[in-house]
Amino acid sequence: MTCFLQESPLDMILYYPLIKHLEEKKKEYTIYDVSNKSIIDTIHFFSQHPTIKSVVNYGVSERKLSVCMVCRNYELLFINLHGDETYTDEFLSSISDVINQLGTRHFVSKQGASRFLLDKGIKTPIGIFECPITHLTRKSQIVEPFDILYIGVSGDKIGRNLLHLSQNNYSYKSLDFSNGLPENWKSIYPYLHSAKWIVSDSFIFDRPSRYLNKHFFYLGCDVLDYNNLGKSTHLVSHKLELHDYLKQTWSNLQDINSKHGLQSLLQIL
Repeated sequence: MTCFLQESPLDMILYYPLIKHLEEKKKEYTIYDVSNKSIIDTIHFFSQHPTIKSVVNYGVSERKLSVCMVCRNYELLFINLHGDETYTDEFLSSISDVINQLGTRHFVSKQGASRFLLDKGIKTPIGIFECPITHLTRKSQIVEPFDILYIGVSGDKIGRNLLHLSQNNYSYKSLDFSNGLPENWKSIYPYLHSAKWIVSDSFIFDRPSRYLNKHFFYLGCDVLDYNNLGKSTHLVSHKLELHDYLKQTWSNLQDINSKHGLQSLLQIL
């Protein structure tokens, strides 16, 4: 059985394409929400689920690190996704390094990311895959095109920004993850497919936006990858309103369609 580690509601956005595959193949899986869980809680969880053979993780936190350490002791396959993301916070950066070192398999979305992990001294296998969000978005049915997909996580200024979009005649869809998974959260994939631009305070949409050839306007502060910055990813300064950025002229992006699917990962789940 495969276990997915969840702490943020947006973790599910990245996991769901993998979960969908397991459901289609009638394979067992479970989701372990690490929020407010102690190491004792985690040990109890794994002792109650002896059929778990692999654990899939995205992201960095103290709790996810503790699960990684327990997995090491239980000799479980710990699969870390997008471990090449970098953190300016020294504490999170050190946690990321330890998770990468303890992980038994790694999957990244480009060759350069593989080199990054190798330079960090990672000895365990590194696979190349298409970001699951991008993969399922490409396969999703296109809905009627619209200007902006607004994905809020912190809840900060969501209502104000959406009001300004309406006042400036932008068509948009919005998904609010500030209180957990919204009822229609799975619609994010066709929305990503059909939106012209993507706006969010979560950096998780940086890479999917680039591979979908869409401009991404980032409302947050933590930049985890600088490769797309100034190209497809744009930092929205608090000194200007969101619509002040959107009204600028943005050039078309060169297609960098990924040739990698999910098979390299799916075959070990």
